[in-house]
Amino acid sequence: MPDILLPILEPAVEGLAPGTRHLEPGTTRPKVYVETYGCQMNISDSEIVLGVLHKSGYDQADRVEDADVVLLNTCAIRENAENKINERLNILGY
Repeated sequence: MPDILLPILEPAVEGLAPGTRHLEPGTTRPKVYVETYGCQMNISDSEIVLGVLHKSGYDQADRVEDADVVLLNTCAIRENAENKINERLNILGY
């Protein structure tokens, strides 16, 4: 699967780093929804990802229907965890 790059969103300022986009005044920030499966480490990883995305211009969505970006976080060590993600992807239509 190819890497997916999310744009870094910043308020409209001069000299933004390459790959960033301007958020015009009055524009709502895009929302990200994260589902976490598995161990405590996965929960910690999801919190880190949410923090990075928040600093990059994204807010957390409480429901998958409200999200612009949906992330499913699990490990692939146990087959059961991977199966759960595949089932969830089917439900979401992917």
